[in-house]
Amino acid sequence: MPLINLDGLSSKEAEKRLNQFGKNIVFKRKRFRPLIHFLEKFNSPLLILLIFSSLILFLLGQNLNALIIVLMVFVSAVLDFINTYKSEKIIEDLLQKISNKVSVLRDNKKIEILISEVVPGDIVYLEAGDIVPADCLVLEADDFFVNQSTLTGESLPVEKYSYFKKRIKRRRFKSN
Repeated sequence: MPLINLDGLSSKEAEKRLNQFGKNIVFKRKRFRPLIHFLEKFNSPLLILLIFSSLILFLLGQNLNALIIVLMVFVSAVLDFINTYKSEKIIEDLLQKISNKVSVLRDNKKIEILISEVVPGDIVYLEAGDIVPADCLVLEADDFFVNQSTLTGESLPVEKYSYFKKRIKRRRFKSN
């Protein structure tokens, strides 16, 4: 059985574990780099084909047609970039406004912290509708169902039991 401090972690211990294990983040969004994203717009096979055809038109002396194609490619890339840039800015603003918090026991007090600050050993309080912030050992549960469809593809929520209840069930099953 894992060693569990039922008073929760101390603030110092939580800070030490945060430094040791890092933030509780599944993935980190890449920073939006406008110049790189703009140049990536020209990586489309259709745009490459149009640029290549405009080069052939220049070599054949049809400068006006070539210029029109180049202009269309450039305008298409600029409009696509502007649309992507606005979308990225909106997503960044939304992510800054949304701060998922969770209740944990620290210094023998129930407090709210950001999910990214949950560390191994934290005692987490969950209520109906909460997001499970990390891999957790269930200490106490009453009709605790978890929707884990994103992990396993199961269509129905799965009931979870407390660690101690599970051990008792296993012992009863082994004794039969």
